[in-house]
Amino acid sequence: MPGKLRRVLDDAPALTQQVSPLLRYGVLAKASAEIIAGATVGKIQGLATQATQHQVPGTMALADAIGNAATALDVEGWNADTVIIHPNDLFAIRSERTTDEGYVASGWVGGNKQTIWGLRAMSDPSVTEGEPLVLDSSQVAILDRMDARVEFGRSGDDMINNLVTALAEGRLGLAVFSPSAVKIISFGSE
Repeated sequence: MPGKLRRVLDDAPALTQQVSPLLRYGVLAKASAEIIAGATVGKIQGLATQATQHQVPGTMALADAIGNAATALDVEGWNADTVIIHPNDLFAIRSERTTDEGYVASGWVGGNKQTIWGLRAMSDPSVTEGEPLVLDSSQVAILDRMDARVEFGRSGDDMINNLVTALAEGRLGLAVFSPSAVKIISFGSE
């Protein structure tokens, strides 16, 4: 929010209270996207870029592909406990119905605890649709060095121009101790 007029913030303290959470949300959304999908050079290498490809037949249902990847992790000695999935994919799995119109899974009546094949299901739009991540969360750590924060101040010629600058930032990192404990599902052509 570079260059907001100082008078506006002085005259409307509620504006500062409104802007701060929006900027903090933006920092957290960007952090989530970088942790999951990764970013450009010099930034966080995300889970998707460090994950091991797990190829499944193109005809396999997404829920079954998740179970297949979890089983592969278990066979390799890991403890699959989490799936990170695009919200549209999670909705498709949770709303899947049988031929007599009953939900295959618990559907919308299942409450807030979302699981797929016993794995904690976390949805995030940073995950590519159709390419969920299945992982052993004990092999991944988010290094949160500083909570997201917002500061307002003046720099350069802000004082003579009656401007104020907002800075929103956070410091974090991602450690993947064993990339083989993180699988990204990839559908083949079969």
